[in-house]
Amino acid sequence: MRHLPSSSSPSPLSRTRLWRLAATFAFVAAALGACTPYEAPASATLDGMVDGLLDSRQAGLTVRFDRPVQWDTLRLEIVPFQVDANGDMADETPGATEENALTPILYYDGPTDTRGGTFTASDDGLSLTIVPKAHLPVGPKLAMLLYAGLTTKDGVQLTYRRRVPFAYKFECTGTRGAGALPSGAYFFLLNVEKPTATQVKLFGRIRIDETTGRFSGVFTNAARKRDPNRCPTPCASTESCQLHPAPLCVPPSLRAGSAEEWEDFLPNALPPSGFTLNIQGCAEALDDGSVAFATVPTELAIEQPPVRVQGLVVSSAFRQAGDVWAATGGITGDNVIFGNTSLGAGQGTVLATTVAATVDLPGLPALETLPKP
Repeated sequence: MRHLPSSSSPSPLSRTRLWRLAATFAFVAAALGACTPYEAPASATLDGMVDGLLDSRQAGLTVRFDRPVQWDTLRLEIVPFQVDANGDMADETPGATEENALTPILYYDGPTDTRGGTFTASDDGLSLTIVPKAHLPVGPKLAMLLYAGLTTKDGVQLTYRRRVPFAYKFECTGTRGAGALPSGAYFFLLNVEKPTATQVKLFGRIRIDETTGRFSGVFTNAARKRDPNRCPTPCASTESCQLHPAPLCVPPSLRAGSAEEWEDFLPNALPPSGFTLNIQGCAEALDDGSVAFATVPTELAIEQPPVRVQGLVVSSAFRQAGDVWAATGGITGDNVIFGNTSLGAGQGTVLATTVAATVDLPGLPALETLPKP
């Protein structure tokens, strides 16, 4: 009689398979054991910052690291936070050269190479206190940049440039006046970064009290002009003609790259895509020649797409360049609601410019019809 192999005694073939499985398991276990858990590089915040804003009465800056760092590896800059439609800073754009280099307001490259203020590093490697020589601008968006090479005391290194955007909250005193910032028409680009990336384009008609700086006005949605014959080669019915910075047929939803592109847009107050928003706020002349500008918190509501921004604040700093006043700044919102879903707090950047009084902007109310601020 032929006897079958016992289940407790593997055949030579089975033993070979078992050996191979055991060898494979040992190799995988050894490989897993050789991998070290990922350790994130140090991150930093600014003491007192809430939703990207600092109190304008705050005298200095305290940078707080989540892990002790080696101070001789830290390169930090405070710069104006100006980005294009793609969210790139000047030195990040394709083809950037030395001419696109950023101009830091404050600079720290190790304890012996600093500019723009006094820097005091803590012994525990967790905080850097900065006292600027001059007050940082109130209104425009700024960014703290941490450069690659920053190393924690346990040897974990940052391998890319990290941004920490922030701005100083503007609180109007009502005693300095609005300087020469004119009443009239304005164009604003709100580049929303959080909770989702989008751009809101607005025309504004703003009436400013020169003495108190208080203002009242209207924001109206701005839509691309659809006349197909504006371009040298007529555009399709589904396109818009962009003349700035160069003639081109583009999707109507295309982002604007700068506030100077306002000529490609018209006010659109007609729902569901259009809307109008009443605003109030204050503009105040500052010692450096700029004019800080901020709206009172209000609610922005758009029917299509169904978006609401509760507690929207637009703040910026205007500077005069010839006949035009231009601004950079920031936006915040207490809560962004898409449909019935709350997405949380919002923030982003602002670009703005005045529009000449001779330009016809149908759909915007006349200046004299606006209530006195």
